[in-house]
Amino acid sequence: MKLYDDLIAEVRATLDVPEARHYATGSVPPWRDEGENRVLLAKECAFELGGGGRGHGACLVTRDAELMGESGVTVVGRDLSQLDGDAPFCRITLALTDAIDDGSDTAYKSVQKVDFVKYHVFPEGYMLRISSEGSREQVRVGKRAVKQGITFAAVGELYARKYLENADIRAVRTYFVTDAEAAEKLKKVAEEAKRRTAALNKILKTVMLDCSVCSLKPVCDEVEELKELHFGRNEAAKQQGENK
Repeated sequence: MKLYDDLIAEVRATLDVPEARHYATGSVPPWRDEGENRVLLAKECAFELGGGGRGHGACLVTRDAELMGESGVTVVGRDLSQLDGDAPFCRITLALTDAIDDGSDTAYKSVQKVDFVKYHVFPEGYMLRISSEGSREQVRVGKRAVKQGITFAAVGELYARKYLENADIRAVRTYFVTDAEAAEKLKKVAEEAKRRTAALNKILKTVMLDCSVCSLKPVCDEVEELKELHFGRNEAAKQQGENK
């Protein structure tokens, strides 16, 4: 499945720039995991990333190892120790996996299983907040964590270890972005990823034989793979109906 490959290419074109800092997986110790979600109160917070609708996140999966690149963490913009106040934020995670079969009814579940890792990692002093809109993300960072030297590389390493516990995930790279211009560019990527994932879910759950009244038509018209998957399932449904 190449559903997100063009978005991954866009992410890499935007963020694999000379000023980006790259950290290979295993090159830094992971940040401490609290083991459960802990609320950071406003008085404990040094700053917030992505507040006021300026934070976005996405997990993009691929089976293309060359497109994916090497595992690791990339930081674009100021790191956590360099920030002196609230900042825009974007987190994009790329995951290499063979567990997504073309047209499979398990495709959506596979995508969600990879994405849901973020709900099972609890970096100390780093509270992730995700809105019901799916692509919106913001993070509260605690004063104590900043004093102790928390970095995106250490947080990313903690996430990577959790991702790689899944035997289906062969590599993972997380981009942490606080540069305002880059974060704004990636807002569209995060929103588009959410739209495609929602469309994939609907296609695999329903059969719509009349494209003219289908709410997925705008997405299918833009994404050839979704169109092929949709038409393929529609044809299969028609054949089943004719054989009855």
